[in-house]
Amino acid sequence: MERLILKPGSEIDSFCEKRQSLESKFEYFYQDLGYRIAPPVAIYPSSDRTTMFVGSTISALRNELGNETSLNRGVCIVQPCLRTQTKKYLYDDGQLSEYNSFFHQAGVLISAGNYERVCEESVLFLTREMNIDPGSLQIQVPSQFPEVGEFWSKKYPHNTVVDAHSEQYYQWTYGEKGITGLGVTFSVRSREISEFRDIGNVIAIYNDGKEIAIEWGFGIETLLSRIHGLSKPQATSRICDFVQFVPGMQEKLLDTLVTSIEMIKSGVTPDRSGGAKQILKTYLKAIHYLSRRAGIDYETIRELANKYLFDYRIGGDIPDKILLFLQERDDLFKLYQRDVPKVEGSSKARGVDVEQELAKLRQRLGLEETESL
Repeated sequence: MERLILKPGSEIDSFCEKRQSLESKFEYFYQDLGYRIAPPVAIYPSSDRTTMFVGSTISALRNELGNETSLNRGVCIVQPCLRTQTKKYLYDDGQLSEYNSFFHQAGVLISAGNYERVCEESVLFLTREMNIDPGSLQIQVPSQFPEVGEFWSKKYPHNTVVDAHSEQYYQWTYGEKGITGLGVTFSVRSREISEFRDIGNVIAIYNDGKEIAIEWGFGIETLLSRIHGLSKPQATSRICDFVQFVPGMQEKLLDTLVTSIEMIKSGVTPDRSGGAKQILKTYLKAIHYLSRRAGIDYETIRELANKYLFDYRIGGDIPDKILLFLQERDDLFKLYQRDVPKVEGSSKARGVDVEQELAKLRQRLGLEETESL
């Protein structure tokens, strides 16, 4: 089998320092403006009762919504996030994610009445701290909601695009009755890629129609990829400090591997009991499938998991656990292949549907129906 192309020494950590620099710039910038720096929270179990995993800064800061003293000053955070929407198409070879499943989001939260302040600060951060040319910054706003769009149309008319998306695009829900959001989207372009691509949002949060807070956030990896003209945020992720980003099956495999590692690292174990355990098992199964599709051997996956975990200094047996799962998965496939002729012969002799009987066999062995066997 093929092996992943590891980066030579001179290229290792090429984006590691850039990620760290961006996080530091963000925290220093907002601390200087009087914001309090909040520590990141564990991605699992989520501190937000409306989500299983922490998937955004608002999930980490949701408890701040009732803290008027804290919100009047403003809070900023750089939060590890995990989103598992990719589980819906892990076995669809034609479907690739536009974003990382595991990523870091920088965000601020401040009390109601500070929308224009947050907007001005966000522009200042992007243009002054990140050296983005003002002409390469675009804000997409809705005409239907002047409370969030009018400021931009008046103050930054040359940077504002009105109604680039449907009305629903500018609306947010937060998994809690009455809590909604209206916002705008920031986009930037680079010298390498002339089109504007989104990086984050400024959102006004409401409770039953009353404004209660303002949030602004962006993905660390997403912003770096846009600034440096890279095709996808995955190319600036931690795992690509060690291995070249290759679009397609390898890209999907690496994202699935990182998602699995981060779940295990947060304390999740693979199980059939549902919830997070079942989701982890789904991703581990997909590693088995994708490694075969990408032509990557298990030892290489184990080696990459070790490299990924090295700086955490808690790698422990996580790579070995993943390797063992993959090997056990191989054993299940061998059992399936061994029993297929028996099931086919028995089904024909009894006059029952062969495919239904094979499906029962897969179910007994815990094999996904959507996998290529």
